Amino acid sequence: MNNLIEDLRTHFGRTVIFILILLCGMTLFFAFSHDTYMRITMLSVVTIAYIAWGLVHHYIQKDLTLIKAFEYVTIAVFAAVGIGAVLGWSIR
Repeated sequence: MNNLIEDLRTHFGRTVIFILILLCGMTLFFAFSHDTYMRITMLSVVTIAYIAWGLVHHYIQKDLTLIKAFEYVTIAVFAAVGIGAVLGWSIR
């Protein structure tokens, strides 16, 4: 438990940025519920921001590896495709 609290203190700023990225993305995603293309754009921007945040976070920690970068890209792509599938979007 002490490790969790210490990690939160150490990475508080980066955690806040991560939460803000997701909250802003969700807010704008719902705000543009009438415009499918804007929603796709917002989903793409949040996906790219998530990947960038993860890479910068691990670069600052000095533990960025190719595997971690691949993991962030994979999770982001699966999340974006999953959200698109749930909303009934398809490639035409």
